[in-house]
Amino acid sequence: MKHLGLFIVLAFSANIYAVEKEIESLYKANNINGSILIESADGERKYQYNVNNKESFIPASTFKIPNTLIILEEGLIKDLSEVIP
Repeated sequence: MKHLGLFIVLAFSANIYAVEKEIESLYKANNINGSILIESADGERKYQYNVNNKESFIPASTFKIPNTLIILEEGLIKDLSEVIP
């Protein structure tokens, strides 16, 4: 899982430039045109790629995607008709 490796690097890396280059390589390798900004809760670390400071968007429901994938991977869904609250 390419993306899991990225999150592990983000959690333990002290070299911000190396992490940002890894993020850039993931975007380019997958032909993704977009941007990302990740900031630690304490504000000490900030990783970004292709960030336009003039325009920003809230994450909104995008948090539902990884949460749903985790639920599916862990086998916590009973059947196809179950609704995730």
